This record gives sequence, structure tokens and C-alpha cells, in this order.
Amino acid sequence: MKPVFFPIPKKRSPKNTQRISSESILHPGSYKQVYEYLVTYQYPYGLFPIYISYSLGDEDIIMSIGADSKQTAVTFVREHIRMLDGVDQSALYPVFRAKRFGTT
Repeated sequence: MKPVFFPIPKKRSPKNTQRISSESILHPGSYKQVYEYLVTYQYPYGLFPIYISYSLGDEDIIMSIGADSKQTAVTFVREHIRMLDGVDQSALYPVFRAKRFGTT
């Protein structure tokens, strides 16, 4: 599955951060290219990855994101994931019962 876990940025307040799950379905030939793009992408201030992994389920890549708002995550998926060659579908889901991933 090759999961990559990212450190939580120290200058971002977890109190105000929303955790969101992104799932993408890809053409088989695009797995590595999309995965590497997401792992090496320079995320803007209001958005950061928590983990990225290949999936063995219906989706091909899953990603957990911390965002300052749901709209920030929606914009990122629309402008930086869905437009990639090989991406068939992508969806966002809020994560409700997650434990805090940083101190308050």
C-alpha cells in the first residue's frame, strides 16, 4: 500500500483544522504518476497532507488532508487532482470521529 505519513505543520492550529478524506479512482497506468505528484506537491498554507496511500479497495489512492475549511479542500481536489491525466473520479468526505492529530 506504500503509505506516507507527513508531519503536522507546527504553525497551524489543529483547533481550527478540518480533517477530510480524499479518494481517487485512476487509470491503472497513472497510479505511480498521481501518487508521486501528491507526495511531492508543495501544499499551500491552508492545506496539508496527513497521509497518502495506495488502496486495496474500490478507490486507488486515499489521502487524509488537514484544511482550514472544506472549501480549501474542495478547491484543491478540483484544481489539482481532478485535472490530472489518468484521474477518473475523486471525492471528498469529512472525517468526524478522528482523534486530535496535534496538541491544543
